[in-house]
Amino acid sequence: MQAAENEAIRDCIIVASVIKVEHFEMASYRGLITGAQQMGQNEVVNLLSENMQQEEQTAQMPSRAPPSRSRRPGRRRDKRVAKTARKG
Repeated sequence: MQAAENEAIRDCIIVASVIKVEHFEMASYRGLITGAQQMGQNEVVNLLSENMQQEEQTAQMPSRAPPSRSRRPGRRRDKRVAKTARKG
């Protein structure tokens, strides 16, 4: 029971961290877009806007994912390492 609760807490922390990073990146793009607009760099504004849209989409992904589908990179890697160890 405790292990399941710890995994759920860990998953929540990972999702919150991903969302936090994405919001930081979006804020950075907003600042860059504002600067490019003030300099009249329309092509740069368009490129930065595309990037910001991608960041916005990425930021929405973790909050829409069901808890059971949260990333667990350690588990997959461990299984692959175990298979490789058995072969070798």
